[in-house]
Amino acid sequence: MRSLIRRAAVAAGAAVAVLGVAVGAAAASAGPPVLAFSPSPFDFGQVTVGQAAAQTVTLANTGGRASRAVTVTLSGSAAFTITADTCTATSLGPGTSCTVTVRFAPARTGTPAATLTAANNKKAVLATDSLTGTGASASHLYWASSSAGTIVEASLDGTGAHVIASGQGRAVGVAVGPQ
Repeated sequence: MRSLIRRAAVAAGAAVAVLGVAVGAAAASAGPPVLAFSPSPFDFGQVTVGQAAAQTVTLANTGGRASRAVTVTLSGSAAFTITADTCTATSLGPGTSCTVTVRFAPARTGTPAATLTAANNKKAVLATDSLTGTGASASHLYWASSSAGTIVEASLDGTGAHVIASGQGRAVGVAVGPQ
């Protein structure tokens, strides 16, 4: 009887040892978290000065482990701001994602840039996304009145019309141009 109990205990111990090795091997082969923003990089294109455009970017974990709690930050030009963020304070498990919405509102012409960064609570950078956009001049309509000899400027939709020159004789025509 004693021999039978000893064999059962040895067999049970071996099963536990095999199970422990299998679980440990699976955890070791899972790999680290792999986070990436999409789309990346992102160019907002031309946005008229004084206007705004928004883009929602996805942060996904394609790795084998959770990321720990992440914090998303934006550095660079003040023309870019985060308007929505479901990522900060979230631990992304394998196969999960979250979103960040970035707004581009240029205050002047030019091509500013910014970087979106996701870092974990240990300050390890897990993903970055380069953002660019071009602040474009607003176009206006210009027209001349032959009867009054004036040149008028207005927004493309015709609002805000005002005389920019008068007494021009027989100036006639229409033009579209930058501000």
